Amino acid sequence: MAMNAHIFYVVYVTPPVLGDCLDAIRLLSRPDEKRHSHVTVRGPYRRRLARRELTDRTSGMMIEIRSADKFFGRQQSTVFLKCAAPELVRVWRKPDFPKFNPHITLYDGPLRQWASALFEVVRQYDFNVRFRASELRPIVSVGGQGSFALGLSLNAAWLSAMVEEPVTVSTVSRMSTSHRLKLIDRICKNLSGLAQKPIRWNSFSWTDWRDLTGREPYGELAGRR
Repeated sequence: MAMNAHIFYVVYVTPPVLGDCLDAIRLLSRPDEKRHSHVTVRGPYRRRLARRELTDRTSGMMIEIRSADKFFGRQQSTVFLKCAAPELVRVWRKPDFPKFNPHITLYDGPLRQWASALFEVVRQYDFNVRFRASELRPIVSVGGQGSFALGLSLNAAWLSAMVEEPVTVSTVSRMSTSHRLKLIDRICKNLSGLAQKPIRWNSFSWTDWRDLTGREPYGELAGRR
């Protein structure tokens, strides 16, 4: 493992529709983003923890996604979704950020103007979406290391149906700032609307979304991710 590697332990947002929507917002916010949506719970570590060291279990803990917040420092512009997850405090180990503050980052980067515009869009919505956590999983962060994992797994056909226009990795990279913000607004509006319904998010699939909304996966992208 590279000498400058840092390892964090996270809970991924695994419910299909919810995870895909948040991943899409992250990708639209930063087209070179490589990490799936997650709540960071532990780290950083210099080495992977042995299985016996991960004695605390997060599986089944309830996490509620609430509303947007931001942190702007001298060289940091971060927009995130605040989460309520009282049970996670038992496994929280973040020496650099000891205050218990579970959240899902939507954008973390140098572009203050973009971050401010993103925050103004997302802050309009209260989500109040609840899902059950999976087990902790490691993320290895290596400075300068690139990956297309998030873009390659974009669920293009269904997300295109949600925003009512084709969205792929290649189209995202060519979009204007205003266009990306418009699509983020559409995703947030859909999620906020779905939150008003009695949905069990861990089992709520895109097929369920189709049955609920009457929309089909975007034709030319069907069968592709």
